[in-house]
Amino acid sequence: VYLTPKGCHIHATEGSQAKPAGCRRFPYGLLATPEGGRVTTQLRCPCRTLGERPLLSLEDADSSLRDRAGRLESDGVVPDRIEMSERKRIPFARYSAIEAQLLVRLSSGERAERVLGAKPLPERSKGSWPITGVELFESRDATAGGEALAWFGDALLELSAGYKPPKRPRPWAPSYERSIARAKRPQAPEAMWNDWLADELWMMRWLPWGAPFDAARAELATRLAVARLTHKRIAKLGVRTDQAAAEAIMIVELISEGTLWPEVVADIVTVPSPAQPLE
Repeated sequence: VYLTPKGCHIHATEGSQAKPAGCRRFPYGLLATPEGGRVTTQLRCPCRTLGERPLLSLEDADSSLRDRAGRLESDGVVPDRIEMSERKRIPFARYSAIEAQLLVRLSSGERAERVLGAKPLPERSKGSWPITGVELFESRDATAGGEALAWFGDALLELSAGYKPPKRPRPWAPSYERSIARAKRPQAPEAMWNDWLADELWMMRWLPWGAPFDAARAELATRLAVARLTHKRIAKLGVRTDQAAAEAIMIVELISEGTLWPEVVADIVTVPSPAQPLE
């Protein structure tokens, strides 16, 4: 709301260091685990996904994640035992070792679907994927975020019911076009999917949703399928492939910030397990 054609109004009037908490922390997050703090990142901004840029550093994250009194603020706390599937919990240290293997596989370039070991659109106990898709694009408002949710709803309907989506605007496109201008070499979408998924696993976003890890993997497989479909749809407009992937990542990350998606994840049937065993 403070963005003007000439840049940020707060920075212009108060200086570059005057940042609200949300801006100061972005794109970082901090997760408190039994093994210490995890620095996480968010990929819904092209500052994180596109173009040559300095590597992220713990020093920069540390300064961003402290409050005005200098204390570290965590975004969540991880319990000592992690629910892997229905009525199966394991110590965090054991979970962390399993998770490390998934992260290594993603960083080595293995196809993301194989790493997740789950199929998209798992069975749900009450709702349905087409209805969720309709709810998303019918709730569209005049904001860029509302348009992003409509794109997500389109993809859900196409995946689950063969729906052919209409043309929709991309009000966020200028930000991505500015970022792609500094990207000398195109990035591979496959590497971008894996980068996004690694952050999703590392931040353990699914924990507050009350879902076991196997449901979380099926949820991620669903969002990945949406991202792939959305990427193709945007690329057909003549958009460079890595910019199209970055926009798709923004859309599938943004959906998890609202109240609807956690309810959808909690609705996933967990018996039988919606994912392959990891051990």
